[in-house]
Amino acid sequence: MWAYPLKSPAPASYYLFEDCQLNTFDAEEAAARARSGRQPILKEMSVPVVSLESIITDYFPDGLELLSLDTEGLDLALLKSLNYEKHRPLAICVETVGFSETLAKPKSNVITSILAPHGYAPYADTFVNTIYIDTERTGTVAL
Repeated sequence: MWAYPLKSPAPASYYLFEDCQLNTFDAEEAAARARSGRQPILKEMSVPVVSLESIITDYFPDGLELLSLDTEGLDLALLKSLNYEKHRPLAICVETVGFSETLAKPKSNVITSILAPHGYAPYADTFVNTIYIDTERTGTVAL
């Protein structure tokens, strides 16, 4: 099941590449990758998606402790769509380094700027992911 930043179920375009690490829902990103000439789009397919809100409500009625997102280009939009008053995961794990063929992309602070006003701060970090913790629930401070 794919989560999507929308209010009701609908199909979404998903772009497939030979290198599956490049697959994405992001039409602009897919077009840019195809324009580079190194990775043509192999297939565009329509996939059913549901809102993150409905997944959490339907499958985690008592709340969830960990929200781990890897949604092929939609992480930022999903985090913006989350109702933090209603759903407060203890921890959120999300990619904060975008894919790069040269592995030279720097870590982005955009996700931190989205989560900080909701009381989340970086707690742990890998090369690709950052784990944010709910500082209000834990009393934990940022890294």
